[in-house]
Amino acid sequence: MPVKLWQSPEPRTPFAPRWTVPLFNEMLADPALNASLTAIALSREAELKQSIKPKTVAGVDEGTTARWHGFNIFTWEEPAMRHFQGFVHQSYRRFMQSLQLPRPRTWVQGWVNILRKGERLKPHCHDQMATAYLSGNYCIAAAGSSTMYFPPYLSLQGRVHRE
Repeated sequence: MPVKLWQSPEPRTPFAPRWTVPLFNEMLADPALNASLTAIALSREAELKQSIKPKTVAGVDEGTTARWHGFNIFTWEEPAMRHFQGFVHQSYRRFMQSLQLPRPRTWVQGWVNILRKGERLKPHCHDQMATAYLSGNYCIAAAGSSTMYFPPYLSLQGRVHRE
């Protein structure tokens, strides 16, 4: 899919913020792979919960989400994980090519959010520091849910972009 540019409304004053956010969407429609990734995440859940102290994030106090800071799925060696890691790498390459940007050496961190019926992530933001790079998400199973992206300047006004 080509890059979409999500842009601020045209400023009406010299002080209004201007921003452009490139959005890139790729699909990995492989039910067998998704089943394997689910099984891997669920098989590691108890160990992650035992070995990493939770930190509340996005309204979640427990589970893998609250332990995002203590593990990285891009170090997991299972064949299905390696396949997924390759997909992410190739998607990143296509994204950077479509923007005609060089690919600097990059460190990638990923985690799993295992949420049970009735649980949800509250609106939150990922790194917004000057050294921030990219954020992404891959959803395996989430019937009846959606992901909403809030630009920092507009989030308080309730404006969102839905994918």
